[in-house]
Amino acid sequence: MRFRELVEQHYRNHPPLDFYARKLGVTTARLNACCGVATGRPSLALINDRLLT
Repeated sequence: MRFRELVEQHYRNHPPLDFYARKLGVTTARLNACCGVATGRPSLALINDRLLT
């Protein structure tokens, strides 16, 4: 949920994935793993989805 909030706040600036991971206090690998468990999709796919909508 915190990741989605960050994406919503910052997606227009196109920050890299490690920006989101640092804000959440995790590694990019951990962020991907958590997104995969929660949504079945990697974190970058979720960011790209937001960019397209």
